[in-house]
Amino acid sequence: MSVMIDYESAMERLGNDHEFFIELLQELVGQVDSNISQMRAAIQENRLDDLSRQAHGLKGASANLSVIGLTKLFERLEKESKAGILDNPVQLLQDIESANEDIKEYIKVN
Repeated sequence: MSVMIDYESAMERLGNDHEFFIELLQELVGQVDSNISQMRAAIQENRLDDLSRQAHGLKGASANLSVIGLTKLFERLEKESKAGILDNPVQLLQDIESANEDIKEYIKVN
């Protein structure tokens, strides 16, 4: 498991409330889970504007919690979809799913 979280930054933002942080991480994981199939469909149907909006929202949610790895993946997906050039989107979604699974494991042990 290699979750890239800037825990100190998250705690500063959340007033050192670890339990609240875990709750918000659980919400983020749920959002990512529920959006993966929609993102996959947007890629297959070449709806890059939809994909860009979804990636932007999830990038913001993950950045607010200082989940650096996931933020970078959504940032890349947003940038590529805005440019209209997706470089291996299947792998990128797999990387997002993998990072999301890592966060689930992080939640279990914290």
